[in-house]
Amino acid sequence: QCGGYFANPLEPYETLAMAQPLDGMSPDSPPHPKHKPVPGAWTRHYEGQGGKKGRVFTSTYGASNDIENEGYRRLLINACFWAVGMEKAIKADADVSFVGPFNGTWARGKGRRKPGTKPSDLAGWDSPIVPIQERRKKKKK
Repeated sequence: QCGGYFANPLEPYETLAMAQPLDGMSPDSPPHPKHKPVPGAWTRHYEGQGGKKGRVFTSTYGASNDIENEGYRRLLINACFWAVGMEKAIKADADVSFVGPFNGTWARGKGRRKPGTKPSDLAGWDSPIVPIQERRKKKKK
């Protein structure tokens, strides 16, 4: 929804979603004429020290505007269930509604957050998920 990053997944991996780089930063931007689709979300298994096996989910997306997308939130939540071996909890129609107001900011640092926001400011189900700072109005010359 609001951009992504390029990555080369480590072999072996399983692609869950391909990402077509766009020629702009809005969802309706046309495909970039020189960039081909690349993996945008994938999983892989690995073996750590001492032979312990693990699972990894990776996504090149995840800005706050991406989180506004219900399908992307569902992908993240179900990926977490998969990564910890809870496949039975994975649901194609899982309720992934926000539990409180969500105030995403636009990508590339254009969003503003209220200075000094602390975790305690976000307590409770009705607090905004993270308060937005009011934009300063430009002074007229």
